[in-house]
Amino acid sequence: MTLLKNEKLAGAPIQAGQARLIPIETATRWQPPGMWGVLLWKHPTAVLVQHPNGVEEMLPIQDVTRQAQLTLLGIGLLGSILLLLVNQMRNNHP
Repeated sequence: MTLLKNEKLAGAPIQAGQARLIPIETATRWQPPGMWGVLLWKHPTAVLVQHPNGVEEMLPIQDVTRQAQLTLLGIGLLGSILLLLVNQMRNNHP
């Protein structure tokens, strides 16, 4: 059994005019060994457009929310490290 599994899944097709749209999502599954619980995180990654002439086009989805969350997490980590360093400098120099 794998601890972390990442897979791409296709959703139900949607007819939009002449084109057919198929949403593609990534499912990340984390299950610790010996545990019955699973953490499942699904997020959209692309849309497959099938044109009537047979041409297929993959349109990626930019997940702005996830990018903002990672940016805030990075800022928080840097702030914590800076505060730790400032605190250590103050404690070492009376």
